Amino acid sequence: MPLSIAQLPTQKVAALALMRPQVPPLRLCALALKPIPKIALDISVHIFYIGLQGRRTARPSPPDPSNDDDDDAEVRKVSNRKDFSNANNNDGFANSDGGSPHNDGFAHDNGAPYPDMTPLQFVRETLGDKPYDKQEEILRAVEQAAAASANNNDGFANSDGGSPHNRDFAANNNNAPHNSDGFTSDSLARDIGIIGGGAPYPDMPPLQFVRETLGDKPYDKQEEILRAVEQAANASDGRRRVSVVGCNGSGKDWVAARVILWWMNTRDPAKVVITGPTTRQVTDIVWRELRTAYKNSAKPLRGTVRRAVLYEIDDESFAKGFASNSPFNLQGYHSPNMLVVVTEAHAVKDAYMDALLRQNPALILMVGNPSSADGVFYDSHHSKREQYHAIQISAHDTPNIQEGRVVIPGMITQLDIDDRKLDWGEDSDSYINSVLGEFTENPDSVVVPLSVACEAAERHIEPEGEVIVACDVARGGNDKTVVVKRQGGNAEIVHSQRGNDLMEVTGVLKRYCEENHVDTLIVDDVGIGAGVVDRLREQGIPPVGRLIPFNGGARPNDAEHFYNRGAEVWWAMRGRYMDGSISAPRSEALIGQVAGRKYTINSNGRIQLQRKRNLRNSPDEADALAMTFAATPAFKNAAPDTTPAFMIWV
Repeated sequence: MPLSIAQLPTQKVAALALMRPQVPPLRLCALALKPIPKIALDISVHIFYIGLQGRRTARPSPPDPSNDDDDDAEVRKVSNRKDFSNANNNDGFANSDGGSPHNDGFAHDNGAPYPDMTPLQFVRETLGDKPYDKQEEILRAVEQAAAASANNNDGFANSDGGSPHNRDFAANNNNAPHNSDGFTSDSLARDIGIIGGGAPYPDMPPLQFVRETLGDKPYDKQEEILRAVEQAANASDGRRRVSVVGCNGSGKDWVAARVILWWMNTRDPAKVVITGPTTRQVTDIVWRELRTAYKNSAKPLRGTVRRAVLYEIDDESFAKGFASNSPFNLQGYHSPNMLVVVTEAHAVKDAYMDALLRQNPALILMVGNPSSADGVFYDSHHSKREQYHAIQISAHDTPNIQEGRVVIPGMITQLDIDDRKLDWGEDSDSYINSVLGEFTENPDSVVVPLSVACEAAERHIEPEGEVIVACDVARGGNDKTVVVKRQGGNAEIVHSQRGNDLMEVTGVLKRYCEENHVDTLIVDDVGIGAGVVDRLREQGIPPVGRLIPFNGGARPNDAEHFYNRGAEVWWAMRGRYMDGSISAPRSEALIGQVAGRKYTINSNGRIQLQRKRNLRNSPDEADALAMTFAATPAFKNAAPDTTPAFMIWV
């Protein structure tokens, strides 16, 4: 069958054990009845085969009436609601005649209760589920395969009459919801989690939940994270991802643990996957915080929290943690309300992060340190910043530093900062990472450091001088056509759209130039852009002083220092950023693009930009801003000194 024990939550493993005669079937059926995509379908197929083929197994032993643990109590509550128990059979598991262990509630004395029913009919009518088209296709294929199997007369039984799968599963379920290694907050929480009733706090924002339900007091930056989580959960601006980079000891995982509890108690169903580079980091960091918050909660929470990195409410709602040692760990975790939490995200490999994204979670929260200079986490604060609510925490943002005393034990203190100054020095990468919570960008490899790009977005410079408008025309796909206006040190994005329709782009530029004073219009002259330039000329150049076609791959004005014209205008833009003489648009996309592009100095001593095919996204906004500098000649003194640090004379 298509499922394996590694791919399923605990109670789904119990549902698969339907094929084992030793396990009481009513108990397993009750846990398996709630449908979810694919997994429910697979379980339905298991049940169908049991009903179609009959059980060629020995009669199971009746359950021990003395075994009245919480797991049995849970199933009894569920089965009583569903009315599955046989009034004439007090144990509800096996009839006295030794018939099928699945005939609870049926009048059949022997054999399968639905011998002639097709799998599609079984799923629709018996289970009451509604498979969609592709699932129906699978069920019809199962029917055909079953018919072929019946002709071979081998069914599913082994030569010994047992189930072919009973070597894979143990008869006892050691992951009962209320094992001795777990705990619930109180009886009300247990009733909410086991008996049902939905999420206890369905409309509560995360900040309110942490304050009122858990009784905790987050500080300013933690509140900022919780508000960002709320916005991402509602997808109010299209961003469903939150990325937090910060110094050591700033309480990032404290927030992550409480976000998990908020998610599990405000949604039904709800699933959470918690992962990190190692099991220790998941267990000792996030899970310890979660257990503490759960245990000390001011108000009751539903479900059971275990030491084994499992927070279990019911078959459809649970939180589970594991290390990111294989992308296959994620298979089978699907839910309309799925949260993914990644701790130590800077150390998680890209292949695993990509596997997380392929699960299409409703919300992603990543927390980590700024100790890597590439990868998904790095990109979430740089080239892909526009897709995230990106938050940065410095030691100077934390309560112990702001108040000059230890307010929160365990959080970074002034003594810690002083020690790190002495150990590493304030200019060291280690100090910048672990104290300031900033990524360390080598100025010899990044066009514009992230901190400089962020400062430019917060700066305001009054516009003065020549009005230059530049248009970077989309190449296709997800690229954007972006129009930027710059007047002196003041820059703004005046138009942005997906697509590159020639007539539409031409119309946008012509109309803007007619309605606004423009001295110089610069248009990307590569690909579709060349058609835009030609069309503008055909219609009569708009009322501008000059129209300049731009080709980034063309020969630069300063061929001694630059590889091509694109590198030349980007370096002119960089000069404005570095000397603080530009107020850039407040665009997360622009910040990520100018801070995410690298450069090299080639063997001829010329500056060459990182090739676009090596970038995750096209830098459309940054290209448009850089093109505004094509109206002015490049200055040779804007180029860096490329003279070697030493020379060997021969």
